[in-house]
Amino acid sequence: MSAVERRFLDDKTMRDAARAVFDARLVQVKTDLAARGVGGRVADQLGEEAKVGFDYAVEVAKTNRSIIAGTIAALVLWLIRHPLVAAANELLGTDIDIDGDREPEAIPDSSSVERWWHRLAHKVRHPLEEHDSD
Repeated sequence: MSAVERRFLDDKTMRDAARAVFDARLVQVKTDLAARGVGGRVADQLGEEAKVGFDYAVEVAKTNRSIIAGTIAALVLWLIRHPLVAAANELLGTDIDIDGDREPEAIPDSSSVERWWHRLAHKVRHPLEEHDSD
């Protein structure tokens, strides 16, 4: 037998062995799929990945508590921004529009700004006194 023929037979033997391994694996996959469908496998995989992601989020939250607390505080402040601005408007005697719904007012003259500044300074110095609304 020549070297080419021997090489050919060795290659054919290896090909047949690889084909046998492939066929055995294919039978195993078909059996597994018959026992548990693709949808069930996808659901299991997604559930496992969600669990890993949640565990990672818990770990990050434990190591960065101040960042999480700051984020929650900022979210709460944003959610209650309208009542906060209304309270600040009432306390300071201003009319701040945070939504931008109203037309801008004319720039106040210096005397009204000075009156506002004096009212604010008085409220800061005497916070418990009743104030007349101007």
